Amino acid sequence: MNIAIFLQSNKPRALFLLIVASAVIFGVFSGAEELNKIAVARQKVPFSFYGDAFIGLAEALKGETYLGYYTDVSIDVPKYGARFAQVQLALAPLILDLNNTSRRFVLFDCDNPQKCVEKIKEIKARPLKASNRGTILAITTAN
Repeated sequence: MNIAIFLQSNKPRALFLLIVASAVIFGVFSGAEELNKIAVARQKVPFSFYGDAFIGLAEALKGETYLGYYTDVSIDVPKYGARFAQVQLALAPLILDLNNTSRRFVLFDCDNPQKCVEKIKEIKARPLKASNRGTILAITTAN
């Protein structure tokens, strides 16, 4: 069948197919453009799960139910609240006790690492482990 005859006898169908094909082609190109923007942005600021740095602690803290969690920032700020939630998820079933330094083990997670060090000295805790993100797991001497 000749394409010219088909197009002439099926003008509405041909027009519809042309519109659909154009929309698909436009969608593919605009989607590729958006994915490229996201890829470039992720190279500058890669996504990382903050809780990954704490996964190894769950085994070391086996038998504990609660873990003190000290921070110098407000978890009401979304980015810090998300950070707290990710640590909680990584350490589950341990329960993080926010800003309670009287627990046997306390995880110090400060934006300013010096504040963590000062607080550890203030409560006379002993650092056990530090992560590359500046968090410190300490044991309190009171317990």
